[in-house]
Amino acid sequence: MVQHKAIPAHTTIAVVGAGPVGSWLALHLAKTGYAVTLLEANPLNPAQTDTRTLALSWGSLQALNSVGISKKMLHATDINKIDIAQHKAWGKTILSKHEVKLDYLGAVAEYQVLTQALHKLLQVPQANLRLVEKSCVKAVRTVGNLAYLLLKTSDKNICLTADLAILAEGGASIQIAPDITKYLHDYQQVAVSAELSFSEQSSDTAYEYFSTYGPFALLPYNHHYRLLWIRDHCDQILQDKTPQRLSKQLQEILNNRFGKIQAIKITQQFALSLKETKDIAKGRIAFIGAAAQALHPIAGQGLNLGLRDAQHLLSSLKRYQLTLDFEATLKYYKKIRRLDRLNAIAFTHFLAKLSHNPKGAWLQGLGINCLELSSALRQRFIMQMVFGIHQPTFEQTR
Repeated sequence: MVQHKAIPAHTTIAVVGAGPVGSWLALHLAKTGYAVTLLEANPLNPAQTDTRTLALSWGSLQALNSVGISKKMLHATDINKIDIAQHKAWGKTILSKHEVKLDYLGAVAEYQVLTQALHKLLQVPQANLRLVEKSCVKAVRTVGNLAYLLLKTSDKNICLTADLAILAEGGASIQIAPDITKYLHDYQQVAVSAELSFSEQSSDTAYEYFSTYGPFALLPYNHHYRLLWIRDHCDQILQDKTPQRLSKQLQEILNNRFGKIQAIKITQQFALSLKETKDIAKGRIAFIGAAAQALHPIAGQGLNLGLRDAQHLLSSLKRYQLTLDFEATLKYYKKIRRLDRLNAIAFTHFLAKLSHNPKGAWLQGLGINCLELSSALRQRFIMQMVFGIHQPTFEQTR
């Protein structure tokens, strides 16, 4: 592993969290010329156990490509269509790449493959980038014109000052920045993820089904499928030690559409909640990615929204780079992120609540059929899912 420089007493920008969003931003900031210190509580590239599957939008894939990570490197599977339907209720539509004149809508990749690719780039020495592993940020505060970060390493506590601190790690931000107002909502739901294979090979279509057992997504990946099924927290199926009952319910809903289920392996179960930072910039502290918001996975917007946070913060910094006016930078960042965050959070929250309301099927059906009947509405919906609102151009972020 590359030996990185010691922790400095002061850095221009400190980025907390070397997940996909924090790593992407740190790499771009270093290329832009800022002195960046990237702080990560864990060692990079340990034995990976994260089994999450990501649905990356076209916009997110272009952002990753801008740091040298291609779909091929991610072993990603293209999504060219999204088939949305209700089981035993009205409502069906198909969203296609052709309607928005793109070569694909997005792609499916594994979280651990993405993080490993980014971490490999981080381990290449760069003049402006210091990578500090196994350094846990215990607190961050704004004092005057500086951010003060208290770090705990393996053998001591260190105080690091920065002109700007960027929090990109969701779990830590709740504890280390208590002065920031946060909204928490427990959905009382659990996500079950699984690997699936059918007797028929997978296609280039992702499927979103709203069923009486809860909504689920089937994502094509490497000639098979990845399943994410949202269940009520008291669902007895969550107690099963084997996936047979889950498989039986899925086969019942799909009715041999993909043939018989040949293999199924449950890989993860996790409780679902909304965590939202109300003010994404305060003093000399900015929030991006999971530190700014952790969303319900029903609309697949979490990481895509986080990468747009990073892009907009980068373009805001470039706007005021000559003057190093961080106060104006963060004011502009809050302004340009407002609509996109509000739209994604509100839509995801509404859909998550509606999908588990027994009386919500008619409203879901109405929305789905409105998309089916209006090509203009369908195009607008696809564009917002793929690009968000006011996504910066890559000329701004390069």
